[in-house]
Amino acid sequence: MDGEGYIGITRCLDRRTGRLYYRVQVDVGQVHREPIALFQELFGGTIGHRTNKKQGCWNWRKFGKEACNVIRILLPYLVVKRRQAELVLEYDMTVMEKNGHGNWKTLPAEIIERRRAIWAACVELNGGRALQADRLSEEALAMQGGATVGTASKEEDAEVAEMPTRLRSA
Repeated sequence: MDGEGYIGITRCLDRRTGRLYYRVQVDVGQVHREPIALFQELFGGTIGHRTNKKQGCWNWRKFGKEACNVIRILLPYLVVKRRQAELVLEYDMTVMEKNGHGNWKTLPAEIIERRRAIWAACVELNGGRALQADRLSEEALAMQGGATVGTASKEEDAEVAEMPTRLRSA
């Protein structure tokens, strides 16, 4: 996981409701299927294969609370991705249960801001591409008078970058 993996938080847009939400994700990818199959055997999750000009890549993924459980198990062994794992587990402490009607409870503003800060810190640790896109989006928003800018893929919900808030350890 440390060398060939991803631990982070994805910011997504629910197309039905228009609401933004965060999703914890762990991901491991490599050219050999056997280690990826072992992750699935140990932790569940999904396996996929992407082809490219060379030999392709096998990929294992897990999301949400189950991804956090995987992170808790692997945390003692992480070196490179340790800080991302700690941030994800900090984020997980802000997750509230659904109310009795199957809907998510409304979050206080301070929790929403904390989640934004944790998300931004994870993005920065993972290479910062979403933050770079966000900086461009900020300029586009200013020029377009506040329109929402997002991207979409076939399998995932639309991912939307948010204004970065740097997270500093207290």
